[in-house]
Amino acid sequence: MSFEYVVLKTVVFQSEFNDYMWKEKKTSNSYLNKLYDNLSGFLFFSHQMGYISKKPKLRLEPVIDNDEKVYLRTDEVIKLFNSKKWDYEESRLDELLTNPHITIIEQQLEGKRRKQFGGVLRVTNWELVKYIFLFQNSIGCRIGDIPHFKVNDMNFDKKTQLITWVQQKTDKKVSVPLNDIGGFIYKKFSSGKSLTQPLFPPISQQKFNKQLKTS
Repeated sequence: MSFEYVVLKTVVFQSEFNDYMWKEKKTSNSYLNKLYDNLSGFLFFSHQMGYISKKPKLRLEPVIDNDEKVYLRTDEVIKLFNSKKWDYEESRLDELLTNPHITIIEQQLEGKRRKQFGGVLRVTNWELVKYIFLFQNSIGCRIGDIPHFKVNDMNFDKKTQLITWVQQKTDKKVSVPLNDIGGFIYKKFSSGKSLTQPLFPPISQQKFNKQLKTS
């Protein structure tokens, strides 16, 4: 990548760089903005030294105010769980797709019982966000843990009714009681999969946050 590409095709550069950092590096917008701040300083120096003809203006990405605490009451969690408005049903497919913000996500099943469950997991994007959010509420995990969960990462003790998993940030084991909501979601997204398959279809943190606010 050259100076000329960054300077003359700034919008394209940022679009491609953002996609790479979000998808491959799972970078937050606040960290991405720090990189742009450093790059902006370097480009200013390069312009002053005559290495580039002009200094491009880099666009910063929106950052959610971390001081704002967003949470749901127990009754709101239950209400959200019971709502099936945006859940995938083949009989409602045409109705769902009338909403321009709704897309269908497919994940191939690779377990021995995949045919029993139709061979493919199908959910809407809003349905996926809903169940990931509820699963986070159920077991207390971070959004950064979600992409790393495999089907066999969830160890369930029938005697104690505890589910155990490993936090990505701390690498520590966490054991919490498995409630009905968490159990339903785990069963929904693990059925028909091999033990090494991801529990949830892939979704970036940026898309998750955006669709959580939209839906």
